[in-house]
Amino acid sequence: MSFRQTSIQIRRNKTRSDLCRRAMTALPNLCSAPPVVGHGSGALFHPRLAVIPDGDIPQSWASASATTSDGNEVRISVRLASPPATSFVKVQSAAAGDKLKLRLRLDPTSRVVAAHGDLLLICMPLVDAGDDDDSPSYSRRHQHDLFVFRACVGHPCWLRRVPHASYYYCRINNPLGIVSLPGGGDHFILADLQMYSSRYQLDPATGHLQEIACLVRYFSATDRWDFKAPLAMPYDGDALKPDHWRTDKCFCSSTDHKQTDNGSTTIMYWVDYHLGLLRCDVGNCAPMLRFIRLPEIESWNSYSFPAYRFLQDRMCPEAYRTAGAYKGGTVIFVHVDNGLFGLHKKSGFTITIWALKMPEFGWHEVRVLQVDDELWQLPTFKDSPLPRWVPQFPMVSMRQEDVLHFILHEYPCGDDDWMITVDMHHKLLQSYENRIKAGW
Repeated sequence: MSFRQTSIQIRRNKTRSDLCRRAMTALPNLCSAPPVVGHGSGALFHPRLAVIPDGDIPQSWASASATTSDGNEVRISVRLASPPATSFVKVQSAAAGDKLKLRLRLDPTSRVVAAHGDLLLICMPLVDAGDDDDSPSYSRRHQHDLFVFRACVGHPCWLRRVPHASYYYCRINNPLGIVSLPGGGDHFILADLQMYSSRYQLDPATGHLQEIACLVRYFSATDRWDFKAPLAMPYDGDALKPDHWRTDKCFCSSTDHKQTDNGSTTIMYWVDYHLGLLRCDVGNCAPMLRFIRLPEIESWNSYSFPAYRFLQDRMCPEAYRTAGAYKGGTVIFVHVDNGLFGLHKKSGFTITIWALKMPEFGWHEVRVLQVDDELWQLPTFKDSPLPRWVPQFPMVSMRQEDVLHFILHEYPCGDDDWMITVDMHHKLLQSYENRIKAGW
């Protein structure tokens, strides 16, 4: 290799090293996972379940009991708190005592999965204890139990375990959605969109293995699972191509059944924050997928930047983007622009809200907030202990339109996380709370 070629290679390595270092500092470094949103009350739920001994739950908490798949009776209790305060889900064992308490404490995958209407979807994997109760054996893990809990102030609570499906295994990292149906909140649908590559068929256009979309559904009214496959993927040849889709989130379009999405109350969206939304009426006997491309935003392409594949591959897009719906049913997309996930900007941040216009399925810009010139300059922000850095993990408020929640973390490696609430229409900082002091 010549001297000139060696110099060019050194400069390239240095540039990659600098970009990798900047990408590392741009990635979120939170003290705990972001909350689960979607409940009609507007509550922000701590995703982890807390296991507590019997008798410690106040009477004001909503509680209900059910039986696990291995015969243990559990009681789940919920404290609904107004944002930015945290709402918690806690579990007691009514039959197994300390054994179940030990299992849940040691298994980090027990969590709140999703929320819609008055319902919470909870995943609780149970771990068999070995010969020594102090050392549970992870080699004998049961299938994950799914529970649906109705938590509503002023109404009866109930807890229901969803039966296992012989052909379906709940993928703990796969976004599973819940839709609360009209009629009192007692009926619901669970839906999971899974992608497979066929072992026997090749796509004639690409010559690659054909991608198959499968919809797995559970109907509470019939107490049955069904399996719809294959669903045609609505490839557009540009944004959505075979083997490019990765689901980041799943949500339902409305918690207010007076206003529905295009005449249906069972519309669910799966989101790839680099591509767009897959829309599906999960209550339809013949469900179909419709692709809705996201507005023109910067997207991470790991194939173009192979040096960054070790950086969570897709650059954690949920830290700067979200899709959701207001209580009235309007589907929105929120983008926190910090320059290709922190690589290109250290100032000049913006927060933009797009709304999905129906029935055209087109996006139109409705709100823009300049973080440097507007949010940071507010008197309430200046007089607060909040760090001046880009807000992360945008969350849609289920109570107020044009209101968003964010997590604000000290840059680059501070010790505090803050939950802030921003009125995007009036450009106000409504509230803030230290997440560590709040129990996160």
